[in-house]
Amino acid sequence: MQPRINRLVRTTLITLGAAVLASCASLDESECLLADFRFLGEEDGEKGQPRTRIDTYETDCAEYGLDVDRQAYALGWEVGIVRFCTRENGYEYGLAGNFYQRSCPVELADEFSNAYQLGRAVYNARSEVDRLEAEITRLGDKLARDDLKSEKRAELREEREDAKDDLRKAERQLDTAQDEARDAGF
Repeated sequence: MQPRINRLVRTTLITLGAAVLASCASLDESECLLADFRFLGEEDGEKGQPRTRIDTYETDCAEYGLDVDRQAYALGWEVGIVRFCTRENGYEYGLAGNFYQRSCPVELADEFSNAYQLGRAVYNARSEVDRLEAEITRLGDKLARDDLKSEKRAELREEREDAKDDLRKAERQLDTAQDEARDAGF
């Protein structure tokens, strides 16, 4: 029974270690020793990291005289990147405002990228609406002050009206971006 428990503990530690590794860009000596590079590659692929991320790990581990398993990493990355480079994920990734590192293989890139652009357009338009709403609130708060001179109050009112006009335009852009995404099936 003891060897099975040790294997279980070791497997758990390696899995946890790999999860920690996947969350950061550099590795220390113990992480280099314990790394499951196939798992690490798969995790990086699933996050849309470029295949060249292994170069960072290789540099880190070389500091300790340790090698990385490039082949295992590549095998894992191939599995993970296929999960990442889907049309649905492209849209969600763009909608969340993430930066796409052009990591999808050629055969998957167009579908992912087109969906990403739709999601990103919605994200950008929504961000502009949010920014303008905050600006209008900020200007309203300034206008509520009692100590404003009439010239300053008039200037702030004009700024606020301009921001409201910009907000209406931004809301139309958001509607258009959402309509395009809906027409594409999102």
